[in-house]
Amino acid sequence: MGSLTRSFSADKAKETDGVWFEIVKNDDGTMARMRVLRMAQSNKKFASRYASLSKNARFHTDKRAFDRDCQIEAFVDGCLLEWRNIENINEAAFPGTEKEVYMPLTKDNAMKLFKALPDLFDMLLVHSTELENFQSVTTEEVAKN
Repeated sequence: MGSLTRSFSADKAKETDGVWFEIVKNDDGTMARMRVLRMAQSNKKFASRYASLSKNARFHTDKRAFDRDCQIEAFVDGCLLEWRNIENINEAAFPGTEKEVYMPLTKDNAMKLFKALPDLFDMLLVHSTELENFQSVTTEEVAKN
């Protein structure tokens, strides 16, 4: 048994502080991870950023691609808080130098990463919208009671 309230409410601290998602174990043994906020009505920053970006959709011939770009930018601005051990997809900063193994979290780096790896972005969209990832009690624990 469970209650409707426990089954369909999020932990406010998790919605405010975000949740870490492990992405993949890197070749060097480190874990690539990202901390994201929930993408839902409770995330006003994401919602307002997406609305602002997508208001000009009617002027674009490829509306799907434009909407995707709006989603990525709104996610980066409103949901992505932090990342660790994310493989550097950029070239070396200066000719003749080695590129760093991991790249810092910047808006530009995040936009490039999600456009280069659309399946990674899709996975994060799913994780960031699933209520159970932001609940204090998991659905399985509720079902056991």
